[in-house]
Amino acid sequence: MIRIILSALFKGLTGFFAIIVISMTLAPATYAESQVLGATPDRFDLIQVRLARTMMDVAPDLAVDGYAKVTGAPKDQVRTLLQRRAAGDPLFAQAD
Repeated sequence: MIRIILSALFKGLTGFFAIIVISMTLAPATYAESQVLGATPDRFDLIQVRLARTMMDVAPDLAVDGYAKVTGAPKDQVRTLLQRRAAGDPLFAQAD
């Protein structure tokens, strides 16, 4: 009985988070995002900014630790990159 309840709870949470992620990717840019990214932002840029902002709002230390562990980059550099991306700045400058 407990197994059925836990399975249903897990499926419900998985579905909920899937809907949240899909809504983050399909929702049009807000006014603030349009001001930072331009009138017609690239969908990939919009998703990156939203995910970076969410990570830095919800669990910044966990996000920084995870990215630093995977990439091998210093934590302060990872934190700076995530904060810049959450603000809408490009990660890397384009060469002219």
